[in-house]
Amino acid sequence: MTDLKITEAGTVQFPMVRHAAEIGWTAISPSVTRQKRGDEAEMLFRDERSRAVDRILSILLDTDTDA
Repeated sequence: MTDLKITEAGTVQFPMVRHAAEIGWTAISPSVTRQKRGDEAEMLFRDERSRAVDRILSILLDTDTDA
C-alpha cells in the first residue's frame, strides 16, 4: 500500500501560479492577498472589485469615472 497524497494545491494551484509567473504575471504573497481581501473568507481583492464595479456601472450608466 502506498501513502500517495495528491492534492489540488500540489497538482493544480501551485503549477498554475508558476506558469502564470513564467508568462509575466506577478505573484502576490499570501500576506498581501490577505490584506487585499480584507478577510480570509473573501475570494476577491477589495480594491480590484471596487474598480471593476465602477467600470461596469460607468458602462451601464454611460458616465465617466476615473477607471
